[in-house]
Amino acid sequence: MFTEKHLSQIKDSLKTANDKLCAEALFMNDAHREFYIMNIQKTNSFSDPYRKALFYALGLTAETRNNINSLYDFADNAIDFDGLNRPWQTGTSAKVTKLAFNLYNGFCGDLGGEPIDYPSDYTPYNLFGNELMNWMFEAVKLLYPCYNNRGPLYSASY
Repeated sequence: MFTEKHLSQIKDSLKTANDKLCAEALFMNDAHREFYIMNIQKTNSFSDPYRKALFYALGLTAETRNNINSLYDFADNAIDFDGLNRPWQTGTSAKVTKLAFNLYNGFCGDLGGEPIDYPSDYTPYNLFGNELMNWMFEAVKLLYPCYNNRGPLYSASY
C-alpha cells in the first residue's frame, strides 16, 4: 500500500496537473472547470488538444454536463453521435454539442456519406450567435494552442 508520503506526493502531482489544466483556458464557472478537469483526468487526455476542446465545450451547459454519458462513450473513448438528437438537448446545448464534435474530429453532420444533420448548422454563422460565444472561442483556442499566445491580436508578421 501507499505510505502517507506517497499519497501526499500523488495529491501534489494531481494538484499541479489540475493547476496547469486550469491555466490553459478561462472557465465560465466552477462547475465548468470541475467538469473539464474530471473528464480530462478520466480519459487521460492531458496532452490531447482534441479532447481538451471537446470537454471544454461540452462543459459549457448544464444539459451537456449532466448528459455527458450520452455524448461521449468512455469505454470506447469516442464521441456518441446519437447524443445530438436526445430529447434533453436545447437550442444552446445542441450548438455547444455541434461545436464540440466539430472540434474533436471535424464532424459536420455527415457520417460516412450519410447525412444526419445539416452541414450549415456547423458554421460559425449558426454556432456562435448566442451568449456562450466567448466561451466557445476558448474551446477553439484549446484545440490550437500553438496559435494562441494570448498576446496582441496582430503580433505575428506575415
